[in-house]
Amino acid sequence: IINGIYTGKFSYTVTYYDSAEQENALTARLNEIMADLSLDGQPEYTKIRTIHDYICNLVSYDNEHKDDDAYLLKYTPYAAVFNGTAVCQGYALLFYRLCLEYGIDCRMIPGTGSNEAHAWNIVKIGSQYYNVDCTWDDAGSYDDIVTSYLLKSEADFRNHVRNSEFRTSAFNARYPMSTGSYSLPDKVYSYMVKLSDDLVNLHAGDQ
Repeated sequence: IINGIYTGKFSYTVTYYDSAEQENALTARLNEIMADLSLDGQPEYTKIRTIHDYICNLVSYDNEHKDDDAYLLKYTPYAAVFNGTAVCQGYALLFYRLCLEYGIDCRMIPGTGSNEAHAWNIVKIGSQYYNVDCTWDDAGSYDDIVTSYLLKSEADFRNHVRNSEFRTSAFNARYPMSTGSYSLPDKVYSYMVKLSDDLVNLHAGDQ
């Protein structure tokens, strides 16, 4: 105490999962991806479904580094895009980035999945939000698209529990969840888009 004033020293540790150079490279690559996907003017569902399917095709779960606490890149959308591997946070952050770029409100939600640390997204269609988990929908191929965790209500989003700060009344008021899962279109069409040097088959609902 100096002259009746409490003084002290505080230390902060900032952990960066990637570098500024990697972030710049990611932004440039996302711009290329968006140009290839050509989703401007499409309905919200078509944008969300295409982003979801693209990520599920592009990324594989990083089992090699899952338990390596020193390898922080696994948590990033950079690793998802450039290495093709990431853990759930990398999937969720890539979905978040692409949705926001297309003007779709989206959040990453941390919590547990089947009692293990996990992350996923909520995304807005109309005036309500739905759950999306690209990690758990990742079947590794557009030939076998999985939508078990796409645009689900809380009641239908099984084995997911949010961290407490994302279950408050204030948070729920800011991000009102739909009481029912989104009704996915019965008819699904597929089309080819060029992503860099690769052609991939995308699926989207007929709106």
